[in-house]
Amino acid sequence: MILDALTEARESIPDAPALKDVRTELTYDEFAREVDALAARLIELGVSIEDRIAIKTSKSVWTVVAILAVVRAAGCYVPISHLNPARRQAQQLEDTGATFLLAPVNASSDNGVGYCRVIRLSSDDEIHHPWRKCSYRSTLPEWPECTPEGSVYVIFTSGTTGRPKGIVHSKRGIEIDCAWTVELLEMGQSDRVLNLTPFDWDVSVFDMFASIKANAALYVSDELLARSPQQLLETIERERISVMMVVPRTLILLVESGEDLAASCSSLRAVVFTGEVFPIEQ
Repeated sequence: MILDALTEARESIPDAPALKDVRTELTYDEFAREVDALAARLIELGVSIEDRIAIKTSKSVWTVVAILAVVRAAGCYVPISHLNPARRQAQQLEDTGATFLLAPVNASSDNGVGYCRVIRLSSDDEIHHPWRKCSYRSTLPEWPECTPEGSVYVIFTSGTTGRPKGIVHSKRGIEIDCAWTVELLEMGQSDRVLNLTPFDWDVSVFDMFASIKANAALYVSDELLARSPQQLLETIERERISVMMVVPRTLILLVESGEDLAASCSSLRAVVFTGEVFPIEQ
């Protein structure tokens, strides 16, 4: 399982970079400790195997921690974008039968009332650490395991052809996809992966789980970075990004920006396109 790779990285490369956003950096040791602490807390609160656990997502290191904690507790995470209309958020909670909604302390969760239990995971520093509820633990529970066909996450379709539909993804599917991707791209500890897409998009699954399996570092961008070619190029250069998965229109924006791509993207060795057909004429 992917989380075995996280445990192994904590033991073998504890000080190696694991996660970063504009405010926070976590090593593999810190990342694993945070995931385990939150997972233990979720189990205490009654999370059971394959329970649907909604996470009101924002683009931050701590959302990644929350997602991995749900997986560690053998739950099934359901990312709910805070940018979606309240009605759509409520529909997603209803359709998935979510039993819990994890939300940062400063987010509205009125749409969760009546559908599931809302859990606020606060901290002494709510801005920089909104998910923190408990300190590192010296003893941890025996982690539950779902079956290979058990559900790990539910992501909804865009809804362009009607009501959005929740697609359930299995543990086996994630493991096969991540193993194939890491092997194909020859990913390793030296890689720096850019998470550009929101967590309610499938691409984010590759970003998170493939990075962990390869012991690479993941940089979590904000929601608007993909819309600004100049800032995106500055991020790629500053963070020495080597692998990223994007939709073709993002690359087209970069090409049409007039910026020096060769200089800004010198660290970039693999770009994976997804989500739409790439226009050959570009």
